[in-house]
Amino acid sequence: MREIASLIGASPMMPYKYFRTKDHLLQELRTRAFETFEARLRGAATAGTALGRLKQLSLAYLRFGLVEHQAYKLMFDYWVYDDRAKMLEDFGDALRRQSGAWDIVSNEVQAYFDEEGLRGDALTAAHLVWAGLHGLVSLEAARKLVMGMQFEELMVPMVDAIMSGLARPVDPA
Repeated sequence: MREIASLIGASPMMPYKYFRTKDHLLQELRTRAFETFEARLRGAATAGTALGRLKQLSLAYLRFGLVEHQAYKLMFDYWVYDDRAKMLEDFGDALRRQSGAWDIVSNEVQAYFDEEGLRGDALTAAHLVWAGLHGLVSLEAARKLVMGMQFEELMVPMVDAIMSGLARPVDPA
């Protein structure tokens, strides 16, 4: 907190006027980053078929992770908080405010299942979409994409592979 105060030219105690602890300050920054992320996803998935919207928001997810890498790192950085109940007590509202991006992804996956008449578990599919996109961003952020392909080359094939593997059409019989 002293370092933060120094960076903004304030007294060492000033941040405590607004944030009880460093964790509270970091949580507010995380929440704001998630809200920006949510707005980008919402702005991307605007028209066309459910599959088209899902591809649009998936590409927006990947681009956000690439362009806003510092915010993305903060959003998904490991956060050690041993007592989950205490974490929910301290940050419950902020944690709920972070769920908007997830809601957009899961709603679009469900819309895709509905529109295409697919069978399967849309919730599991949404988790796989989220995890796959996160994995690609994380590999890029860690500079681990060194096996001959670049992040930009993998974005569209990644989205296409996820979409084509989500579920099977319902048999008409």
